[in-house]
Amino acid sequence: MPSNDSAALGELKRNLPAPMPGHEPPAPLDHGSAGLLRDYADQLKRKTPLARVNCAEFTDDPVPDLLTDIKRQLMRRCDPYPRLQFRRLELALAVTDQPINFRNHRAAQRNIKQAAKATFAPPSVSANAVTESGAVLGQVVPGTAQVPALIAGLYQARFPTLYSFYKWFGHRDVGEVDEPLDYLANLNRWAHPLAAPGPAREAELRKRDRALVAAFLADLRHAYGRGRLAKEQWYCCVALLTNADALAGKAFLARLHEVTEWLRRSQVEPAAFLVVTDRVKAPETGRTT
Repeated sequence: MPSNDSAALGELKRNLPAPMPGHEPPAPLDHGSAGLLRDYADQLKRKTPLARVNCAEFTDDPVPDLLTDIKRQLMRRCDPYPRLQFRRLELALAVTDQPINFRNHRAAQRNIKQAAKATFAPPSVSANAVTESGAVLGQVVPGTAQVPALIAGLYQARFPTLYSFYKWFGHRDVGEVDEPLDYLANLNRWAHPLAAPGPAREAELRKRDRALVAAFLADLRHAYGRGRLAKEQWYCCVALLTNADALAGKAFLARLHEVTEWLRRSQVEPAAFLVVTDRVKAPETGRTT
């Protein structure tokens, strides 16, 4: 932990630029001061997508709830950054929301696909709006009454298709060859384990949490790998975690470390995501508590 606020701020600034291809992902910064994190929030406001989270608030289902809140805050408008989207994470959260009965395989497949479609359905353009626009345009410029329908089709087509995100669950950027539907079915099972409370149940929930974190990081890699964010070095998205020693904080940081290491070993480019915590390092070991 840096010895003073000035050194801590300098360390933060050094870690803010998004990692370039071939570089290591930014490691979490443990700065040991809730007050310092408040100062960071003031410094970073409107400079980069920012989430400020109190980990002690998430006790029921810690990692999914904490990730959902981080996602919600990072999606807020932060000019000049484009609005971030978390389609993979949203699909994973939708699929894990309720247990699916796999005794009827066809019904289970339908439930998973319906959750996916509900997550990614583009905003609809009403038929009345298209018809009225066509009538007006046809009066002004003869022969152009069908143009609004074409524009409406292009408008909906510009949204990311379901398939481009759905298929990610088959390869997950590491060259896996699973069927996306099979992996999503396993994800639902991990989220609702049949085992009684104990080590086996906790192991299944950790698998779910790792899958959610992997989807979250994949969404950030996608965002920073295309469009304006790919053309120059922007700042990382930042999550400031207070009370990081609470259950949610420790679980999230553990899963983040596991997934980051797995991706590093698989030679996947790092995501532009920096975590700063108020967690204090234990002096006798030098490791975080």
